[in-house]
Amino acid sequence: EYIMDKEQTTIKASVRYTVLGVYTAQFLDYESTFHFDQEDISNSSVQMIFKTNTIDSGMPRFDRIVRSSRLLDAAKYPNITFKSTRIYERENDYWVEGNLDLHGVQRNLGFPFELEVMDEETIRAKGSWKINRKSFNIIWHPVLDVGGILVGNKITINWEILAEK
Repeated sequence: EYIMDKEQTTIKASVRYTVLGVYTAQFLDYESTFHFDQEDISNSSVQMIFKTNTIDSGMPRFDRIVRSSRLLDAAKYPNITFKSTRIYERENDYWVEGNLDLHGVQRNLGFPFELEVMDEETIRAKGSWKINRKSFNIIWHPVLDVGGILVGNKITINWEILAEK
């Protein structure tokens, strides 16, 4: 088992937002656990939990909107959870598949990631997800949210995790 080192980890999300260009924020509180089997990667697993009320861009006004019922609804949905169902090695990288629970909706998600075994006690993993917010019923405004003009439909989550045994 590997536990994430919060001092050496970053989890950032970004979405196109007409007023700003791109809204980029990071989650300040999250948990992640890796079970890593270096000899057989298919025996590995990961679970990541992001606390929605801790998203922070350095722009409190916009962060309040993102945390509000208009978008993430942090009061009703305090966590975003990803739990792997399969991890395997591909030609030049690794691939993970699992379930993403966001805004009360669960969807299967698969994405590539990089993995570096730094020493017997430490690993670093790095990856990126792209999701459509509307697939998770995140609707900015019922009338104005047509076509993702004001708030983009695609959310990118970039993450880099350092974890230790």
